[in-house]
Amino acid sequence: MSVSIADVENLTVQYGDTEVLSTISFHVAPGDFLAVVGPNGSGKTTLVKSLLGLVEPTSGSISLLGQKPSLFDQWNRIGYLPQISGNNHKGFPATVREIVASGRLALKRFPRRLTACDHAAVTEILDIIGITDLADRKIDRLSGGQRQRVLLARSMVAGSEVLFLDEPTSALDPATRDNFYQLLQDINQIQGRTIVMITHDSGTVGAYADKFLYIDRTVIFFGDFSGFCRSPAMTAHFGGHAQHLICGQHEEEKVP
Repeated sequence: MSVSIADVENLTVQYGDTEVLSTISFHVAPGDFLAVVGPNGSGKTTLVKSLLGLVEPTSGSISLLGQKPSLFDQWNRIGYLPQISGNNHKGFPATVREIVASGRLALKRFPRRLTACDHAAVTEILDIIGITDLADRKIDRLSGGQRQRVLLARSMVAGSEVLFLDEPTSALDPATRDNFYQLLQDINQIQGRTIVMITHDSGTVGAYADKFLYIDRTVIFFGDFSGFCRSPAMTAHFGGHAQHLICGQHEEEKVP
């Protein structure tokens, strides 16, 4: 029996006197592609940081691959792509290959040196992500979509089986965003990697993810998109027409 990726029970997080998350409960199974959606200030990033042990819960419990985040020691199994805005790499001299390879170095003890196995892993992930032709380019010379693919490759190169992504398409145009989502879906379905992705693209994500967690400091909905389309809470929030568009299961509803 495989271990759950994550189990969250009655999670509550406070910053001072402000309750950011309240009694959050959900689970992530191996192979899930979970989209975490909610309005600005709903606690999405705090939720993922709690899962990764970067934020201490006020109450409740979290299990990550069968361990408490505070005791977690399997970081090679986890990839994390934090939210990035604009070109944070302007003037940065490293090449794409060097940026991706740094994902292998990050898990090594000193002295940190790349082995032949490391170089082979970098070459393989460049091919999987479709950026082999960019390997020797400086990262500050790339488009936004290309940079996101590079950072995704870095988060995957250590062999991570679970990817946590925080608004990975926030700075991308719609066409580049959809291409990136398609890449994530392929990684999920073909490679079997579990994905937990924060996104504001509630109207698009239903075409790619298979689970939906809508939060606004507490859980409004958690389940698959079939359940989402039957949820009175989601009908009240989005309206029936938009709700069907998001769930991606009613092609006849998708009129111009």
